[in-house]
Amino acid sequence: MTAVKQQTTRDQAAPGRKRSDGVGRSATVKDVATLAGVSPKTVSNVINGFVHVSPATRERVQRAIRELGYRPNRVARNLRRGSTGMIGLVLPELDVPYFAELGRHFLTTAEEHGRTLLIEQTLGDREREAAVIQGLGDQVVDGMVVSPLALHGSALANHLGTVPLVLIGERPSGGLADHVVIDNVAAAKEAVAHLVAGGRRRIAAIGLQPEPYIGTPLLRRTGYRQALEEAGLPPDPLLERETPATTWARAPGRWRRCWTGPNRRTPCSASTTRSPSARCGPCTSAGCGCRTTWP
Repeated sequence: MTAVKQQTTRDQAAPGRKRSDGVGRSATVKDVATLAGVSPKTVSNVINGFVHVSPATRERVQRAIRELGYRPNRVARNLRRGSTGMIGLVLPELDVPYFAELGRHFLTTAEEHGRTLLIEQTLGDREREAAVIQGLGDQVVDGMVVSPLALHGSALANHLGTVPLVLIGERPSGGLADHVVIDNVAAAKEAVAHLVAGGRRRIAAIGLQPEPYIGTPLLRRTGYRQALEEAGLPPDPLLERETPATTWARAPGRWRRCWTGPNRRTPCSASTTRSPSARCGPCTSAGCGCRTTWP
């Protein structure tokens, strides 16, 4: 029992747990001010880097901060300033390579600007998207970047608050917010044109969705068909493969079925971000001659 009491006494005296009155708890601005012989306002000025504090006073305050192990409460500081210092990133699926890489870039950029990034996953669920968008907007972030799958148009508008919002992805937003999109029609046309230039004539489109076609697969199918038409190649329904819920595990088998058997194709046009990398291994091993990198 004595050893425990002695250990407690040492912990109370340790840096970061010491106050001017000797009671063990995290140091405050007032504790720093008392030790440095200045006002709490002066301590705040030093912490915030105001230049009108004399070098001698600044040194006393910084020495007191080090001695007490004081750590500013950044959340409280940001709230006083009317800012949380946090940005929300709302993505449908974190295990999709595209979104995983996107999240990494957002994290790096947020860190470079002294911001904290909060990442939420919705799995494309309508209720989850609504709850996350409303929850982040009502609570802790200064702004949001959202990639909605289930919500769009007026349905999305019903859940928007006053927090600045940027949309990414292909779902139509109806001008509700700034929207960063990829020209999927042009991208698909370019991919098919690349294959045509290499002498390919039977080009499959993998990853299409059943009717009604929506979102990215629709746009990429449109570009695929336009490229075939411009190249003078007749459309073939057998070359357009619907693959709802395509995953990494399923993609290789779907690709193999396209270039084996009597109706062999040269499949290299994908309509989802999950399929291409899963395709490369079987595509190369089958000897179809397709490149594993594009262009």
